[in-house]
Amino acid sequence: MAFKKSRITKVLTFLSVLLIGLASPAWCAQSDYDGYYAGTFSGDDNGVWIAVIDSSSSTFVFLTYSTDSDDVDLGSLTYVGESGGIGNYFTASTEIFGSTIDADIDSSDGSVSGSWNNLPAMGTLTGEKDPVVNFAGNYSGNVAGDDTGTWTIAIAANGATSGSFATSSGSGDVTGIAHPDGYLLAVAEDTINDVTIVMFGRISGSRISGEWEADDNSSGTFSTDSGGGGGGGG
Repeated sequence: MAFKKSRITKVLTFLSVLLIGLASPAWCAQSDYDGYYAGTFSGDDNGVWIAVIDSSSSTFVFLTYSTDSDDVDLGSLTYVGESGGIGNYFTASTEIFGSTIDADIDSSDGSVSGSWNNLPAMGTLTGEKDPVVNFAGNYSGNVAGDDTGTWTIAIAANGATSGSFATSSGSGDVTGIAHPDGYLLAVAEDTINDVTIVMFGRISGSRISGEWEADDNSSGTFSTDSGGGGGGGG
């Protein structure tokens, strides 16, 4: 189910929304599914995933990390439609580790269930909206590698992550989720150079350390300052 991080391209070119007519006496608005989600996938590959859904800005980010292959990958979700209070989201093949993702969100409680398929490999995924994390707080640190600079993020009690970065070549915003299992998965947008950057890190106490890779094939590491990130309890 994995292809390497170096093959990340312009995956934030969001797919067109698929419109299908679903006969339903009561429809939920697409915005009812907006929010932050996190979960796990299992089967022939295993790992964690996060999603950020914001219909107002057409943001449907889906990030996965395989604990089997130590690979991280980025894709986008497409809202297919809703029936009976269940919203369906889909990715085209080649987006997530070369797999097709088909996920349903229950608007009543935010629970997620679905499947991934990259024949002959396949499996299932589950998750929830607004997961509770115990490392909410403010973090900052340094960027190293093919580019150097600084970054700062704030993690909310539901894992929602927002922040910014500034390097010698560019700057921009960071959006993602801190997974309750102790992972940080985020996307950074270098608006100066029109570059998309994937950030993956591990959270331990008040420290975060990880790797970043951009779709211009540059890469490196990031970590909190030596004094720690200042993370607090959730």
